Amino acid sequence: MIAIDYYYDYYNYFFYYYYDYGYYYYYYYYYYYYYYYYYYYYYYYYYYYYYYYYYYFYYYFFHYYNHFHYYFYNKFYYYP
Repeated sequence: MIAIDYYYDYYNYFFYYYYDYGYYYYYYYYYYYYYYYYYYYYYYYYYYYYYYYYYYFYYYFFHYYNHFHYYFYNKFYYYP
């Protein structure tokens, strides 16, 4: 009986050890998944930020380009 009890305790020890190990890896995986999601969100934020600045850059560029274009066009048109 002692051997059976020892085997039973040994089995429970390994069962709980692997259960904790599996839970640890699950937590670790969840942590990396959260980390990946955080970096994905960070990348998406920077992508949105970059797109926002890109859009404003082109908006102002064409805005000033049109102003200069009309300015020079009118200048050469009125004063050939």
